[in-house]
Amino acid sequence: LTFDPEVSGSSSHFPFQMNSETGSLTVAAPLDCESTSSFVFIVTASDQAERQHERKQAEVTVQLFLLDMNDNRPVFVSADRVQLMEDAEVGSLVHQFVAIDGDQGENG
Repeated sequence: LTFDPEVSGSSSHFPFQMNSETGSLTVAAPLDCESTSSFVFIVTASDQAERQHERKQAEVTVQLFLLDMNDNRPVFVSADRVQLMEDAEVGSLVHQFVAIDGDQGENG
């Protein structure tokens, strides 16, 4: 078995290794769904016919999708200081707090 990580377009940052004898794909570097959420690569299997020109092979294009974890904390993007006139009317808006989170979906 062999694999070609260049289909992803970033083989130098491909965070997986594959054992050519067992076919086991293992994580070889830290993963971060927010920076790269999916990988595409080709895995090729070849038989071991004695004559090389008689060898047969098959390949599959693999799409691997990372699932997001709740690994980022929210960050406030609104001002952290508020000034208010003492004669502000009851019920008037004082400030609107806004925070963003780098996680996706229900983790964001």
